[in-house]
Amino acid sequence: MRTTVAFTQMEGSKGMNVIPPMARMVSNSRLLDGETVESAVAYLQKTVKNPDITVTAIEGNNPSVVSRTDSEGWERVARVTSECWPDAIVSPYLMVACSDSTHWGVISDNVYRFCAMALTNEERATIHGNNEKIPVGTIAKTVEFYIRLLRNS
Repeated sequence: MRTTVAFTQMEGSKGMNVIPPMARMVSNSRLLDGETVESAVAYLQKTVKNPDITVTAIEGNNPSVVSRTDSEGWERVARVTSECWPDAIVSPYLMVACSDSTHWGVISDNVYRFCAMALTNEERATIHGNNEKIPVGTIAKTVEFYIRLLRNS
């Protein structure tokens, strides 16, 4: 497991036969726990090995704190998950998606990044892509999960 870097935007010359005076690339990086925006920038600069190329952070957040699994909050999420999806194995995992958990971390030590949706591989493949969609039945089951969770809190 490591920090990931996906280059998502590139810009250079406006013409196919013109050398650009400047070029830029933008990456979307997902930081592993223990890394910082600064350490990721330093790693990229070291990897580039060219002092004429500048690596800067346009925006970013350090990883949010890892929440405990020996808490009342975790037990509630695990219990309601098992009620809604009896065949599911409830287990912590590394969420690589960006969430608003960084904002909630200032008011709670236990912020669980959880997607209460049973999605097929094909449905997951459309996330942030063309024709992204979620079946209505999946949304209904998600609403049921959150209603149960709130009632059990």
